[in-house]
Amino acid sequence: MLVFWLMVACAAQVARTGLISPQGQGVELLGQGGKSTRLVLEGEARAVARMTGCVVDIRGTRVVGGVRVSGWEVRDAGFGSQPFVGRIRATPTGWVLDDRTTGNPLRLRDVAGGDPIPGSLVLINGLIVGHQELALISVRTLLEPGEDKVDKRKR
Repeated sequence: MLVFWLMVACAAQVARTGLISPQGQGVELLGQGGKSTRLVLEGEARAVARMTGCVVDIRGTRVVGGVRVSGWEVRDAGFGSQPFVGRIRATPTGWVLDDRTTGNPLRLRDVAGGDPIPGSLVLINGLIVGHQELALISVRTLLEPGEDKVDKRKR
């Protein structure tokens, strides 16, 4: 009996890659061949809702009519190379991105348009221009601090 439940649990895990697209009040992943998958986004996975037009790898579990996302990685955000994604923080010498893509802290060069919000999860298209220094092409805020903890049903 235990083996049966382990097989069912493993079968419910999915990994897919596709383009993020809004669909009504929700979000879907458009895969190869035009197959769409409705995404259920909770916690930090809510960041995926702000990745419209990005190619994303998602991992999660099957639910009725879709996939509950438990993990994700951005492959392309329209710049032609994998973007940098992570939490941004202020240091005495400037802004730093704790980048998930490279696994390194990257110093941000020429942050314009006002100061970012410390603790925000951001997606940056940019170029490495020096030792762990990132020149920004574009910045997209995926989650502000605390947004991953907000329960939308209680709003």
